[in-house]
Amino acid sequence: IPKIMHRTSQNATIPYGWQSGFDTCVDKNPDWQHMFWTDVNATEFMQTHYESFMTTWHAYEYPIQRVDALRYHLLWHYGGVYADLDVECRSNLDLLIDSTVNDMALLPRTTPIGISNDVMAASKNHPFFKQLIDGLVRANIVYPSGYLTVMASTGPMFVNYHLSKYLSTTHTSLVKIISPELYHGGPLSFFGHLPGSSWHTHDANIV
Repeated sequence: IPKIMHRTSQNATIPYGWQSGFDTCVDKNPDWQHMFWTDVNATEFMQTHYESFMTTWHAYEYPIQRVDALRYHLLWHYGGVYADLDVECRSNLDLLIDSTVNDMALLPRTTPIGISNDVMAASKNHPFFKQLIDGLVRANIVYPSGYLTVMASTGPMFVNYHLSKYLSTTHTSLVKIISPELYHGGPLSFFGHLPGSSWHTHDANIV
């Protein structure tokens, strides 16, 4: 897994309260490449490298769907670690990834069950992320609930479905699960979550 960290925001201004999360990851990983993606350069990246996907990209009803789709394409294209802006780094991530291992992906387990997509890591061209990006067009279905639309088309439900599918067949490319204790909240965790309204909390409250 290369030492590249991807963060996304609507524009170059990081939302109030989340700058510290960005700063902690830079400070604790000074020898990493930190790539910051906005709506503008994300669309340019997708147009340049994944032109055939742009019909779906522009058809998404919710901006978070493009953010989700972007993270899968970035990890396939570059590899590295993706983290939402409300995620802070509590440790140097060299201890989490093994840069000498090829074809590795790391996904965090949440409680009580399931995999989250707010932090993800992978080697460049990992086949699980190819499976994700290949599944996006077919999954672009609009449901009566906006929350369900996002979750099933690009969000954690989409990822969990494809993880089950991926693990049901034999692969030489590994997918490892980060335990909740190492993912978030515990004394040994690599990441923490900053307060603030995430997309799913806001949307779930409305729906």
